Amino acid sequence: MPSSTIARGNVLNEVLMAVALTPSVVAGASSSTQTFALPGSLTLDILEVTPLAAGTPNMIVQSCWISSAGIAAIQWLNTSAASVTPASGTYTVNLLRPENIPLPSNMV
Repeated sequence: MPSSTIARGNVLNEVLMAVALTPSVVAGASSSTQTFALPGSLTLDILEVTPLAAGTPNMIVQSCWISSAGIAAIQWLNTSAASVTPASGTYTVNLLRPENIPLPSNMV
């Protein structure tokens, strides 16, 4: 097991947030990376974004990361042929801050 001062793992801090997002349109059969303010986030943080419960048909959160301090990048994937705008609203965002960098590559 990698060394850590935390007995339960190597996550120093984990914060669940309710973040209001207003995404832009995504062209048909393509993906689009859009950025949003996320104050306090750091580039080495791990980001998870949960779409709204109702969601938007044919729209997937393909990837997400902290692109620079305080800025979250979300890559939306539109699986339809038509342009679609992801639903605006309050998304659940989970931000994890590792205790040690670089992250270990295994559990040994």
